[in-house]
Amino acid sequence: MFTKGKEFYRLGEYEKALKCFEEAIKSDSNNTDYLFAIGSTNYYLYDVEKALDYYEKCLKLDSNNIKSILGKISCLEDLGKEKEALILIDSFLIKNYNDLVAARKGITLMFLNCDKEEVFSCFENLKIKNDPLIYYLKSMACHNFLDWENQIKYLNKASKYSDKKKTRLDKGVYVNRRDINLTKLEYYFNFEDYNNALNICNMLLYENREDLEALYQKARIYYQKSDFENSLNVLKSALYLYPNNISLLNLKATIYSIQGTQKAALLIYEKINNIDPYLEYSWGNMAFIYYFNKEYEKSYQHAKKALDINPNYGFAIYYGSRALKKLGKKKLYLDWERKLSDHNVDRLYLEKNLQDRLVDESWRFESIGHNLKFKEREYTLKDRPGRLDILYEDIKTGNLIVVELKIIKANSDAYYQIADYVDSIKNTIGKKREVKGLLVSLGQNDDCKKLIDKDPEINQVDYKKLGLE
Repeated sequence: MFTKGKEFYRLGEYEKALKCFEEAIKSDSNNTDYLFAIGSTNYYLYDVEKALDYYEKCLKLDSNNIKSILGKISCLEDLGKEKEALILIDSFLIKNYNDLVAARKGITLMFLNCDKEEVFSCFENLKIKNDPLIYYLKSMACHNFLDWENQIKYLNKASKYSDKKKTRLDKGVYVNRRDINLTKLEYYFNFEDYNNALNICNMLLYENREDLEALYQKARIYYQKSDFENSLNVLKSALYLYPNNISLLNLKATIYSIQGTQKAALLIYEKINNIDPYLEYSWGNMAFIYYFNKEYEKSYQHAKKALDINPNYGFAIYYGSRALKKLGKKKLYLDWERKLSDHNVDRLYLEKNLQDRLVDESWRFESIGHNLKFKEREYTLKDRPGRLDILYEDIKTGNLIVVELKIIKANSDAYYQIADYVDSIKNTIGKKREVKGLLVSLGQNDDCKKLIDKDPEINQVDYKKLGLE
């Protein structure tokens, strides 16, 4: 049963794998391989506390079990106990130094917001060479510090030295080849290299035609390319295998909504609500559809249900407030509008909302001395990975203005990000023009201010000064 479970685990069939491991451990409750396998599988099934429990059981039997130490570190981080994870690492390294644990310390320091130099110092002076797990950890660190070129370089090295048939359940310490491929897939997806992303999906599906994650990602790639026909074909196959999978259902409903078949989309969201009534985004999406169908009372009621689940869900607040305005409920509308400026509200949607406003209302920059014409949003850089928020042109001078949006206080990372964007535009489409950067944020910290004060090409403005609350 353990061997059978390992094969399911390698293919990403974690629920099937777990059943095998739970059957295997009945014959040997103190087998550390079985205990670790159950812990690791529960981790992939997002039951972090149960995974931690099994890693600790394993460590009681073998305190030097490196795989369980690494698993416990990940669980502690996921539970927001990064400092506890760091104490565990340091105490282990004092008693029994291990290169893999020393390298893993870099990721814990990354989660504790340590600087790049301190994080990467953990990868220096290691005796192990060409270890796929260490390369994989380096790729994680590069991703955190927006070093996209080195991220993919280390992922490729991890692939090169990994064993296709080995998983972290085998003797020794390994990183799953499937994990590496899924991380590479996400990298290519984020930078709109859809051909390479599809190649990885097809590679995974060649290994296992029922690979749920690969099926979902393949449908998502086609969706992102606006190839809705192929996306729906993949979803049809996937939903035949996994009829109640919420991610697949949500993507299908989204496509129907875009195509204008709103009734079909609403039926799918109702099915999602029946499967799990505590998903705020499903209620929020229904509020969005009802709003554009001019069913404002239903829009408000569904937005309210979303906020009962998550009071900081910006998407529902936005469309709920718009619906209230249409209904003429002025006091309630103003209450909801004020919620949008709450710093606890989900930032991703607020930045999207801020972007929409600035694209439509370029005149707001006139209050700070800029007369700008909108050129493009989410502009993809030509010479490096990355997409800037908004690109403007100065109407009088023809100079290009790069705008980066932050709904929170800007820090040094925000400065380096926009400086990189400005450099890219100067080297590509802005060679014959001046290129300036404008960081629109809720203030800036001292580190960011010092950097901007020294750079004549970049300025910062509080979005509230633009009349945006």
